[in-house]
Amino acid sequence: MVRENVAPQILRQLVDFFSHLNKVISLKLELAALVDVGEVFVKATYILEGDGPLVLSCFETLQAVCNACQNVHLPNVHAVAVAIVNQDPTQNVGALEQEAKSVQPAIEWFLRKLNVDLHDTLSTFKAAQMCPVTVQWLWPTPANVEALRQFPFLDSNDVINDLITELPNYLAAAQDIIMPCEEDNVKWWRQQSDNLPHWSSAVIKVLLVCSRCTSILYSQRIVQRFTRACSHRD
Repeated sequence: MVRENVAPQILRQLVDFFSHLNKVISLKLELAALVDVGEVFVKATYILEGDGPLVLSCFETLQAVCNACQNVHLPNVHAVAVAIVNQDPTQNVGALEQEAKSVQPAIEWFLRKLNVDLHDTLSTFKAAQMCPVTVQWLWPTPANVEALRQFPFLDSNDVINDLITELPNYLAAAQDIIMPCEEDNVKWWRQQSDNLPHWSSAVIKVLLVCSRCTSILYSQRIVQRFTRACSHRD
């Protein structure tokens, strides 16, 4: 009995919704905005759900999300707005694009989450960038090595001093070394256990750090936040 009543009720609601042109236009724009803004989050989630040594590239992935949120680009919204104006010349592209700004609260929420709530976590992943073989591009100083204290298992004066002492040898060994993938970085570090015992030991421990907590944040919140931000106002 309930099933028989559900379909007709939904059908009436859909017919009523699509009979209002303004609601249809808002739906198109909000879906386009969801695609534009959500793309970077979806890509980051897939990357952070990988099985490789994600801790080495986690900061770069999350920084890309922050950059996208700070410099919002809405090509699909613009295309939809142009298509709407082509069908109805009384509409205005600029005004339609402004209507799609309803996703801004979601963007601000993620920026606050990444820059404030997860600041210490991101600082830890940033410090991990000193561990890949691409260290010659970063060219860390002893002061930068201090940032590795973000990892509790490296927060020791003896450990940090050993890393600082060994840093010149690390930079020399890594000079002009470029690895095509992170798995090769792991092999390289294994081979350096005799030449760089302190750094090799530290890196192996860092590689065990799981960065999936960040992707879990996305999977639990992204749809909810964007759905709320794009909810229709009757």
